[in-house]
Amino acid sequence: MKKRNSMILTIMLLAFSLFYFSPQITEANTEDLEAELQEEEQSTSVDNSDREVSSEIENDEATENSSFDHPSDTNETTEVDEEHINEDSNAQENETAIEDSEEENSEAGDTRTESQQADSDIAVETNEDSEAEPKSRIMMQTLSEPSYSDGDSGNHIVELKEDLVRLGFASWSDPSPYYGSVTAGVVKDFQDYYDLPVTGVADSATRNKMKRVLNPPYMYGDRGEPVVSLKEDLVELGYANWSNPSIYYGSVTAGVVEDFQKEHKLAVDGIAGAKTLAALEDALQNDNNTSVASVSQTSRYSDGDSGDHIVKLKEDLVRLGFASWSDPSPYYGNITGGVVEEFQDYYDLPVTGVADSTTRNKMSQVLNPPYMDGDRGEPVVSLKEDLVELGYANWSNPSIYYGSVTAGVVEDFQRSYGLAVDGIAGSNTLTKIEEVLEQDPLYQNGDSGDHIVELKEDLVQLGFANWSNPSPYYGSITAGVVEDFQSYYDLPITGIADVATRNKISEVLNPPYRDGDRGEPVVELKEDLVELGYANWSSPSQYYGNVTASVVEDFQSDYDLTVDGIAGSATLSNIEEALDNLYSIGDSGEHIVELKKDLTTLGFANWSDPTPYYGNITASVVKDFQRAYGLTITGTADDITLQTIEDNIVKVFLDPGHGGTDPGAQAYGLDEKDIVLDIALEAGQILRDEYTGAEIHFSRTDDVFVELEERARMANNWDADYFVSFHVNAWMGLGSGFESYIYDGGASNETTNRQNDIHEYIVDRIPVGDRGKKQANFSVLRNTDMPAILLEYMFIDNTFENDYLSKSYNRTNLAQITADAIAQSYGLSRR
Repeated sequence: MKKRNSMILTIMLLAFSLFYFSPQITEANTEDLEAELQEEEQSTSVDNSDREVSSEIENDEATENSSFDHPSDTNETTEVDEEHINEDSNAQENETAIEDSEEENSEAGDTRTESQQADSDIAVETNEDSEAEPKSRIMMQTLSEPSYSDGDSGNHIVELKEDLVRLGFASWSDPSPYYGSVTAGVVKDFQDYYDLPVTGVADSATRNKMKRVLNPPYMYGDRGEPVVSLKEDLVELGYANWSNPSIYYGSVTAGVVEDFQKEHKLAVDGIAGAKTLAALEDALQNDNNTSVASVSQTSRYSDGDSGDHIVKLKEDLVRLGFASWSDPSPYYGNITGGVVEEFQDYYDLPVTGVADSTTRNKMSQVLNPPYMDGDRGEPVVSLKEDLVELGYANWSNPSIYYGSVTAGVVEDFQRSYGLAVDGIAGSNTLTKIEEVLEQDPLYQNGDSGDHIVELKEDLVQLGFANWSNPSPYYGSITAGVVEDFQSYYDLPITGIADVATRNKISEVLNPPYRDGDRGEPVVELKEDLVELGYANWSSPSQYYGNVTASVVEDFQSDYDLTVDGIAGSATLSNIEEALDNLYSIGDSGEHIVELKKDLTTLGFANWSDPTPYYGNITASVVKDFQRAYGLTITGTADDITLQTIEDNIVKVFLDPGHGGTDPGAQAYGLDEKDIVLDIALEAGQILRDEYTGAEIHFSRTDDVFVELEERARMANNWDADYFVSFHVNAWMGLGSGFESYIYDGGASNETTNRQNDIHEYIVDRIPVGDRGKKQANFSVLRNTDMPAILLEYMFIDNTFENDYLSKSYNRTNLAQITADAIAQSYGLSRR
């Protein structure tokens, strides 16, 4: 029962509610309907001129779409024209006018759109106000993430509309917070432009795209206020000349960005990314700060500007040879712009007529060192004038241009002073030019002084003049002689004895002398070579040619010098030494006697008592010797000839033992001192008479006593090649045979080899036994400086051997065998 009563009560309450609240529900529904009708009416009718707001908006948006959809057909056409203008500076003024006209036409769509949308803003704002949401919808709104679609509202919608304005898709001046059909239509335009799904809903993809376009990097296809700001910065920096930059980022904009990137060593991609934008900001700041100190940071360098900084700019352009203002005004007009364009065109800069920081930096670079090929201006003229004064060029009226010829002259100067040879007039080169100009006395027409006298004397020595008593004045004749010298040695022909010319004079007058040189030193060299027998010039010329070089090579070959035909210090020193030691026709003295004796010893002559005179016969004998030994046949006994003679003569010192008061061994009426003197004298005579190349000296030639140490000293002083001491043995009548001794204190290999040769040769040819090759500490062996041997032929107290030694023919036989043994060991030839 209670249950049924409850149900009845519920039904009654429901009926009461329906009866009581139905007017409010109807009223709310009516308000919604009226609002929609009002919006519809406002969209479709007010009056014939103003009420078709929605149509105006649609037409406006259609106009925008016609430009949005095809940016390259409208504004890009303008940018193509702009690009053409940038590239063709010769038509700059005309095309600038055309460009302004075209750009105004191309942006007319934007202008009309903005005016139309300004009008439509009123309607739009009205419509957006009419889009105030009904109470029922507000009551049902959730606290979730804001939505961006028709019917939404809030500050986020204001921000969305502001972004669309920045992107150029709308022109609301004070956008409302309501998202209506107009807002949805603009969103659709954005979505269509960027190939997004066209929904009219500003979903996350749409908003992300808006954010990307509004923020760097900016690139081809982007648009909006950031693009306009970017273009304005590029115009200010002189990279473009848009008078009213559009909102579109097309291929021309990308090209201008690439120009900026190239200039600032950035990655060249035409995209205005973070690094490019930062560099733009720095460039703008620097552009404001690089003016003359007295100029404010807001100073500009373009048509219409004025100030002291413009005067300074014009003065620099005058110095660079691009203008000739004598007293430049402080105003930057179209003439100044034209001159700046010429400068920019000359140095391959963007031709804008605006003296931006890049242009001014280039001007500063050209006006200040280093100067190089391609530069121009007053500093180049000054450089050339200095080079003319120094004699490196002969420009009469130097131009402002630094070309390959100027670079070549700079290289000549650099080479003369040991600088890096690059043809660039850098600080080192310019400093050296200044030093030379300040310190160096002048050597040109009109100069005078002792330095001119020295110059003339040098030219006389070189055979270019024959002044006997040169004056201190440098006139046209002196200049002419200098020109002859310069022409001969392939120097710049200026008639000025500059550093390069004087250095060449010094080089030619001083060794080394070589092919191409000339002058008195060459004549003297030739005369020396004639005296040494290497040439037979009767009256040597002053020229050093290939024949002279060949004769020098012959001399160098003989003296084991580097064979290059150049008479350098080593060659000249050897020539001087050879002349000091030279024996030639007309000479006389004891040295000639010694030479003749040596030639006789070697078998080339048979003078028994040579005279001290060097005549034709002596010269002929010397030639025979030179021919026999493969020397240069000159007939003069130069160092090489004398050395070869010495090398082929063996100086043998023969030492007969004992003597005088020292009889040596004695037996059966014989004294050792007599036996060995007889053998030694005979052996020496045989070596002289039967062999060539043996020079003999004795410690004694008669019966005199000579101390042992004196014998060694005599051999050392004579500079003997070999020492032979003659002895016979004795030992209580019990000894027998032949033996030889060398020093036991460390004999040389040659000493041992000579002992082997001589001992074996003798022992094989005498009628006694071999007692062996021995060593001992005998005085003459110990104190001699050359290889030495002591011979003990036989035993004087042995009856058989005493009998053998007593007969003169046997002693002669021993002398012959000994002489032959020595000759065999030294390889002497028989006469």
